[in-house]
Amino acid sequence: MIILADNCPANIENKIRYQNSLLDDPIFLYKFNSSSWELGLACGKPFMVSTLGIYDEGDSDLLKLIK
Repeated sequence: MIILADNCPANIENKIRYQNSLLDDPIFLYKFNSSSWELGLACGKPFMVSTLGIYDEGDSDLLKLIK
């Protein structure tokens, strides 16, 4: 899964969406409804996070929360 902050720069978001469209099995993209500051804070980081890749959600209910 890839999470994109609401204010992710358009050129970065466009590149991610384009590369994702080329995949045989596209990655789920989720648009976070808050800023990159808020996404950083949600990750426990003191800096902006415009994109976040999640390789394995583990035991979390992350997929249930975003649907």
